[in-house]
Amino acid sequence: MRISGFASGMDINQLVGDMMKAQRIPLDKMASKKKVYEWQRDQYREINKTLEDLRKLTFDTVGMQGTFSAKKVSNSNDKAVSASGGGTANVSLDVEVSQLASASTWKSSGIKVDGAIDSKTKLKDVPFSDGVKFDNEFSLKFQVKKPGASKEEEVEIKINPNTDTLESVIEKINGSNLGVTAVYSSTSKQLALTSKDTGAGGEIAIKSDAGVVDSKTNEFFKVLGFSPDGNGKLTPTTAGEDAKFKVNGVEFTSHSNQVKVSGVDLTLKETTTAPVRISTESDVDGIIKTVEKWVNAYNDAIKKMNDEVREKRYRDFQPLTEEQKKDMSEKQIELWEEKASSGLLRNDSSINSGLTKMRHDMSNMLQSTDSAYKTLKDIGIDFSKSYTENGKLVLDKTKLEEALKADPSSVAKLFTADGKTEGEKGIAKRIISSTQETINSIEKKAGKTTSVNHQFEIGRGLNDLDKQMKRMQDKLKVVENRYWKQFTAMEKAIDRANQQSSYLMQQFGGM
Repeated sequence: MRISGFASGMDINQLVGDMMKAQRIPLDKMASKKKVYEWQRDQYREINKTLEDLRKLTFDTVGMQGTFSAKKVSNSNDKAVSASGGGTANVSLDVEVSQLASASTWKSSGIKVDGAIDSKTKLKDVPFSDGVKFDNEFSLKFQVKKPGASKEEEVEIKINPNTDTLESVIEKINGSNLGVTAVYSSTSKQLALTSKDTGAGGEIAIKSDAGVVDSKTNEFFKVLGFSPDGNGKLTPTTAGEDAKFKVNGVEFTSHSNQVKVSGVDLTLKETTTAPVRISTESDVDGIIKTVEKWVNAYNDAIKKMNDEVREKRYRDFQPLTEEQKKDMSEKQIELWEEKASSGLLRNDSSINSGLTKMRHDMSNMLQSTDSAYKTLKDIGIDFSKSYTENGKLVLDKTKLEEALKADPSSVAKLFTADGKTEGEKGIAKRIISSTQETINSIEKKAGKTTSVNHQFEIGRGLNDLDKQMKRMQDKLKVVENRYWKQFTAMEKAIDRANQQSSYLMQQFGGM
């Protein structure tokens, strides 16, 4: 029980509070240190996010051979033949299409039923002609050969007449490896199968074992209106055909209307009466834009890193306690914490090491005998002359354009070359490696979002602080209770003294 100043008239709450403020100074220092750790951890992780973004961009752009072989395609008749892509060399193609690839179709003569049929009726209840009934589970068994395939493939579709309807059977056919799209017309009662693959040579046959066709599949397809031959083969209503076309006078055939010729992807759309002229040339403007995007990302990354290791540290500005924040406006808190969190990564060894390695990667010569360009400077990418920009890259688009037109292969090798030694590796390979090294080094200090505290240095420091703060909080509770006990005892003593004084005064007054 706490007694607060009823006898002494003192504000015991205020007195204990003031005394505890002094006792809490070590705890406030621990909380301040914890906040600094958290700020450092978050700032490290921001650096790592920037480096990871640069690493991924490098891999996806200047790290890819295809970036430097990008093509612009011109086409005299895109409605007849569309074209995209392109190999390393520029080409000119005259394409003439005499026949498009088409798919085989199999159409039934109509489902054999006595009377009307609902596609949602259970198979066991469908009034098939000639008294045909399906009461027990069975499987539709096929041997399928797709256009251009060298061997047949067996397909089995399980049917349950007690639960399956014509509609669900069609769904099972469409979802199977039969390779067809089934469509049913309730008007004509016809079922049509269309091959998903174009081209000649595709076949669908009912599976046979030792020359004997599977009876259940044969019976089911006959009542659907198909007429399998003696070997179980379904004769197509329309047989699929291969595409026939010429390129620069040379004849080609293809099972598909999508073909690749001289590195160019062609889609045949219509037969032609005149050749379609398709030509490719290097997409120099597109390549320059990609390189410029990468240069800007690199500059953004090193600026952020340089800013962090050179940022001023304001040691007089420590993290605010909750009590201190109560007397400040939001803007004041924001400005204070901006300075308190400044310079926490100043002169950091991991970041400085990463910056040094990246500059080294950029400036080192490529050790290759089959590349005309050995350094970034050869293709128009150089370091800024201003020492204050700390390794910023400057792109000369005109010089890069000249290099791409003169020898695009050597430009690609400068970035993408692979090798056993560092000097034999291209710029992109080096940057991907060095950024990953820096990321790994920083993760040892600050972890990542999925890390738990004991896995990294700052996290272990946070765990230690939490333990110390818990012990200090327990100690402060003991101290505060002791203060209250002492003041309570004092209040009781004063109260007894007051009672005795009052008694004596009453006695003297009576005399």
